[in-house]
Amino acid sequence: MKSLVTLTAIALAATCVSASAATLEYKPYVGFDLGYMKLHSQRGNINIPRPPLSIKLHSLFKDHQYTGTFVAGARLGEHFGVEAFVQRGKEEKQTIDLAKYGLDTSDIPVGIKPQTTTQLNFAWGLDVNGYLPVAEKLELTAGLGVGFYNFTHGVTGSLVGTPLNLRIQQEEDNVLGVRMSLGAEYKLNENWSAKTNFRYVRLDPGALEWTDNIKEFTVGLRYAF
Repeated sequence: MKSLVTLTAIALAATCVSASAATLEYKPYVGFDLGYMKLHSQRGNINIPRPPLSIKLHSLFKDHQYTGTFVAGARLGEHFGVEAFVQRGKEEKQTIDLAKYGLDTSDIPVGIKPQTTTQLNFAWGLDVNGYLPVAEKLELTAGLGVGFYNFTHGVTGSLVGTPLNLRIQQEEDNVLGVRMSLGAEYKLNENWSAKTNFRYVRLDPGALEWTDNIKEFTVGLRYAF
């Protein structure tokens, strides 16, 4: 991960220097990305004294989500640009096997299944991007930015597929994240381009109980005006 941070910093420094020497040109664009997000859950246990029970936090919730992201930005010259984003994740559910954790399930009616849910409700923020042309239509990209992330973690129940009157939720709002990315963009024609990115997001460790960082892979399209 230190290598990613170093490469990002070098790329941004080089492109900013180049951009300052070039004629500033403003070219707006919009785009949409589909992504696969891997959530790194904090390691720790929930300890219940009666009955004696220890549950690993990272085993309770699914550690991935599929996401959709709308972006709007502008190229400010050949090597430099800014981009705003709004992102939402798909809710993921996981059925909990109570017997797996050593609980006596003999008194629980057959068919009752507790589930945990996790979702990135939405995120928004701003990235500064650098571009390095390596071929006629291909550029390498690097980004550095900040985002604010809103998560919901919950526990629900169902009886043979019918939802029960059970829902416990914890919402974590506007958690600050520092975003670093490396990627590539290929120009399809005068207006359209395809882009792929790997992104690492370090979340404020003091604001979240369940997640401390995100790794994300995205593919998408950009339309330049």
